[in-house]
Amino acid sequence: MGINNLQDLRDVTIVAFTIAGTVLFLLGILATLVSMWVLLAVRAMVSQMARTIGDHLGPTLRGVQDTVDTVRSTAAFVSETVVRPVAKTYAALAMARALLGFLARRRR
Repeated sequence: MGINNLQDLRDVTIVAFTIAGTVLFLLGILATLVSMWVLLAVRAMVSQMARTIGDHLGPTLRGVQDTVDTVRSTAAFVSETVVRPVAKTYAALAMARALLGFLARRRR
């Protein structure tokens, strides 16, 4: 068996291109199926990660908000009970000192 004329070459070429086209078509289907499988796996992982993050992030954010509220109320309490009276006392002492200094200069 051999290629004796142009018609035989044409027939072999047609068969070769048909086989090559079929193989490439099947490889394309296989690549599409693998791509879809990978895409679905990635989608499932992202969905699972989002659920996991959502499950843990909510309580964490509530804890952070509670801590911020506690710090805010503690700062307000310290400001009202410690800082303001100390500041008023210091202001009164500074005013008395200034008055005594003024009176001392005036006596001279």
